[in-house]
Amino acid sequence: MYSDIARLASGTVAASSVAIGGSLILTRMFDPSAFGGLAVFIAVVAAVTPIINLRLDLAIPLATSSEEARGLVWLSCMSALLVSMIAWLVALLVAPAKLALESSQIPVALIPLTLLLTGLLGVLSYWNSRLSRFGLIAAAKVLQQVVTLVVSVALALFAEATALSLIAGYVIGLATGVGLLLVVSASRGWTLASFGVSAVYLRRLARQHKAFPLLDSWSGVINVFSAQLPNFVLAVAYGNTVVGSYALSQRVLGVPSSVLG
Repeated sequence: MYSDIARLASGTVAASSVAIGGSLILTRMFDPSAFGGLAVFIAVVAAVTPIINLRLDLAIPLATSSEEARGLVWLSCMSALLVSMIAWLVALLVAPAKLALESSQIPVALIPLTLLLTGLLGVLSYWNSRLSRFGLIAAAKVLQQVVTLVVSVALALFAEATALSLIAGYVIGLATGVGLLLVVSASRGWTLASFGVSAVYLRRLARQHKAFPLLDSWSGVINVFSAQLPNFVLAVAYGNTVVGSYALSQRVLGVPSSVLG
């Protein structure tokens, strides 16, 4: 047990170290307004993240049988796909919100993709946690931060040092973390097709765990939205430059809690 905790903690510490060290590099390549655009983008994604899997991914390590855990993985992935599609439709149809985001240098088209990747990362992390693959989870965290830094630096050097470059680095890093977990899981015989759960069983499982989406999801939304509210308020009142300075301060101050959490 202690070795598992050590693996997770070491991965978190390493990932946080890369993020903080990378900030020292990125702040010399990007201006605060670019970090403000990234902060607003992450705030929008974070506000929806608690309902992306309808919190069913939290039940995966708690499942009493492998069949139940596999069913919860199916339900979580389907909900992530559904919520991402809804977000895509909202981005297309709600013109005022789209214009407001684009005026803040936020690429609206990337929000549904980022939500889907975030949902898959949660599912894969909890599934591998159930299988005690803590070293793999730690490696995915570190790889995600390294790729995010490398891509952001490369785009700043060879393209343009804007918020879009930071957001692209964030999304590509997230995709890399998901990809690592998927590839390793597939190499060990894990695929959704191999789970073979029936639609009837999934409906019964959804009713059995209905407290997660009905109760826990909304408390998660409130908690996350309250934490991200300063980013939205500062963006509207003062613009991306102030948001960027605030976000960088929060990143440094949040290191101890991220390590302990």
